[in-house]
Amino acid sequence: MEREIKFEIKLKCLKDKNGHKAGDFVTIINNVFDRKNGIAFWPIDLDFDIVYKRQFTGYKDKNKNEIYEGDIIGDWNEIDGKMEQSKQTVYFDEMLGQWMLDNSFKQDRSLSYSLFSELQDFEYEIIGNVYENPELLTPNNPTHEPTNRIHRKRNDTNNHNHPQR
Repeated sequence: MEREIKFEIKLKCLKDKNGHKAGDFVTIINNVFDRKNGIAFWPIDLDFDIVYKRQFTGYKDKNKNEIYEGDIIGDWNEIDGKMEQSKQTVYFDEMLGQWMLDNSFKQDRSLSYSLFSELQDFEYEIIGNVYENPELLTPNNPTHEPTNRIHRKRNDTNNHNHPQR
């Protein structure tokens, strides 16, 4: 079975159309996206600006929510005796040809792990995305360094988050 190719596209309405008012935001999930032309659907896309577009990774979080490019996902870690939620960004690494999690403190991709491997071992949940919740990645919001990995709860269930091959 092939993996599902689809996109989440957030649009801003430029004029009143199809029940939407100018300035409204609309989010659609679409299986067809023309990257060359940036067309999500026809003909109403001419009346909308693309705010962002994100590709589905083929994976789901612990709550069975679909994980998209740019999602911020986290798990819970014990740090200095208290529980804190880590925050990592999902991105596609062109060189490796796979979805990755940015585990670096500065979220600069200097320390990353395979999303597939991480979902097998740990219980992640979506907590936002880089477009709508960039404040989640500020220094005042904890991210975890690799040394905190030993405190993470291993996923003991049979994890079926990975896409069918």
